[in-house]
Amino acid sequence: MSDYTKCFYCDGGLSNWEPGDEPWTEHAKWFPDCHFVVLNKSQAFVDECKQMQVNERHTNSLNENESDPEIYSDYDSDEESVNALGIRAVNEWMNTDIVLQIMDINVGTVDQVKAVLNKRWHEVRQPYTSFAQLYDAVTSQRRSDSNVQNLINRNQSVEETHTSDDLYSSSSDDDYHSGGEELPSSQSSLSSTASSLSNYSSSPEVSPIDCESSRVEDNRLLCKICLDREIGVVFLPCGHQLACTQCAPCVADCPICRKVIRGTVRTFFS
Repeated sequence: MSDYTKCFYCDGGLSNWEPGDEPWTEHAKWFPDCHFVVLNKSQAFVDECKQMQVNERHTNSLNENESDPEIYSDYDSDEESVNALGIRAVNEWMNTDIVLQIMDINVGTVDQVKAVLNKRWHEVRQPYTSFAQLYDAVTSQRRSDSNVQNLINRNQSVEETHTSDDLYSSSSDDDYHSGGEELPSSQSSLSSTASSLSNYSSSPEVSPIDCESSRVEDNRLLCKICLDREIGVVFLPCGHQLACTQCAPCVADCPICRKVIRGTVRTFFS
């Protein structure tokens, strides 16, 4: 088949599909660094697919017409050697001082930091030299992973809703064909549902603008390091306020202005 597909997350493309090709497997083979695959299928699945690809290369080394989809990318070099060089570079960069500082303040997980470094290697082949740039990149990666996870949860919720609707429809058909008399329990359930709907329709509506404003305000007050607890510390002398009481002691320099933190002041929001 001549279909061309491209991943919305890593922008990796595949073509020349053949009957029997499994999308998740092929994507993990050719683009093992795509974090969307890891979130959905696990790192073990990606490693297994990579090993499968290595075995297929050895088996089909003399066969010019390989059955795997053909990759179209910006790189002409061999995919396997490129990945090997990238993995080696990322492992070396993980031990640099700037990366160790990022890991010390728990800006992101190990996988997220590696994903950022791998992307950096593929783009410029040079490690990060600025703490602020690496901090922003890891924060962006964490936010992107969070959006992907929310998308997955939303899709699962939609699937569960459809399943529930199908079960309700099947149950309604069974009740209809069981006889002409209505069951008391059904009457009670319908009355309860009607009452709930009436109460819901009479309740005041919440403006979407109010909801969005509330969400933005809540995010503004969250610690920019753990994104979980409320901001509660001001760094001195710069005056920046971005960390909670648990994350602040882990930071030696202000992540925003890079000034040395001489002291802190506990703050409270009313």
